[in-house]
Amino acid sequence: MTQHNPLVTLIEHRAPLPAIEAALGAGAEANDVAVMQALEDIPYNDPWLAQVLALPAMADAWQLRGDADQAALDLSGAIEDGNVDSAAAALATMREAGDTADMLSDDLTFLGEAVACQAPLAIIELLLEHGADPNGFSRDAREELTKLPEDAYRESVERRLGLAATETMRRKAGIRP
Repeated sequence: MTQHNPLVTLIEHRAPLPAIEAALGAGAEANDVAVMQALEDIPYNDPWLAQVLALPAMADAWQLRGDADQAALDLSGAIEDGNVDSAAAALATMREAGDTADMLSDDLTFLGEAVACQAPLAIIELLLEHGADPNGFSRDAREELTKLPEDAYRESVERRLGLAATETMRRKAGIRP
């Protein structure tokens, strides 16, 4: 269970800037998905939002979130193009923002997209290494997999997803290899 970030409550209640600064000074993490989502719920033309985003820690976190969002778009393009290096660079940017596992587990379209595009196996491996959860592989993505010809590529993907699923289940159960 993740601990609640006090910045989320302060943002939701549009607390005065000194309260936000105090929370940051006490160690509250600005680069947190829940914090960024709370900020995203505020209209962009709200002057309070501009003041909060002027705080250095919040500005840095906001920039990282923007970079991660752009990297997610870049990752999608890299998957479609089959470009392993671009996929790795996009995943590195997402990881720097602390968003990789969150984005890959909540948005399984990357893994499904990789299968549908018959992306290089190295891209599928990268996605799995960075947190794509094969246990949550969507029904649509599984249907895409079954549409592929029964060939070496499909067999390799199925084997990788099966092995990754087993490893994920073992990790969640606390079983070490």
